[in-house]
Amino acid sequence: MDDKIITKEDIDKLTYNNEDNIMYEFTNAILERNINKAILMYHSFIENNTSIDYLLISIYNSYKTLYQVKVLNNDKSISDIAKFIGKKEYFVKKTLERSMDYTESDILKIIDKLSEIDREYKQGLIDPVNALELTIINICSRI
Repeated sequence: MDDKIITKEDIDKLTYNNEDNIMYEFTNAILERNINKAILMYHSFIENNTSIDYLLISIYNSYKTLYQVKVLNNDKSISDIAKFIGKKEYFVKKTLERSMDYTESDILKIIDKLSEIDREYKQGLIDPVNALELTIINICSRI
């Protein structure tokens, strides 16, 4: 019988990675315009009281990275892009595949909309839960 003791730190490491993986799956569903998966996951996050700030910044960062990779792809190799943004080549390759469904202008509009939601939510002008859900629907529906 193994007497290894599982510590709180062990559990925290596993839980943290799981949360990261779930968020990665969520943002990929949005990037891939998978509306059913994205909305289902969004509702789950909201029901579990996930911070709207965390959701907004995660989506924002995904589109910021998508934009960086798309722009850098004009004159850099996948390897060079990976080094420049500090990510693995596989990540860059997958991001490039996802970027083909967007123009640079599309990505910038989405980033602007996410920033607008953040600003208006912090000013108390909008309900961020509904605004972000509508934005996810619009992104996935290409509106």
